Amino acid sequence: MEHSVRGFARAVWWGSVVGAAPFLAITMPLAMSFIDITDPVPAILFGLLPLIITGTIVLAASLLIGLPLTAVLSQSGRERQRHYAVAGLVGGALVPALILFVFDGGGYEPMLFFSIPGMIAGTVTGLVWGKWREALADEAASAEP
Repeated sequence: MEHSVRGFARAVWWGSVVGAAPFLAITMPLAMSFIDITDPVPAILFGLLPLIITGTIVLAASLLIGLPLTAVLSQSGRERQRHYAVAGLVGGALVPALILFVFDGGGYEPMLFFSIPGMIAGTVTGLVWGKWREALADEAASAEP
């Protein structure tokens, strides 16, 4: 169980970091420019805000989309890295677009702006999780008599 949690956390971490990276490139320099030595916490939180937001979204999507997909694929014996990567790509495009549609009613420009990093984050999350799950499935298949 601990091994599974570690694999899941690794996938969520890498997806979050990759998805937040373009935004961190903007917020981190801004945070450094107005950091107050007496109280650096607000600037640090501002700098890390994209990672916090992306991490929350990637974790929620992994729990609501990734784990049910894992149950389906493991039951069917079709756990392959590419299946998880494609699901991550599609989910990564749809989740930010859906969030913006619900909260903003939005046009396509903001949806596209956030869906592209979402697609990258979802794909990376799927690749990391899928690699681990595929190796686990291959190991189980080779252990069978």
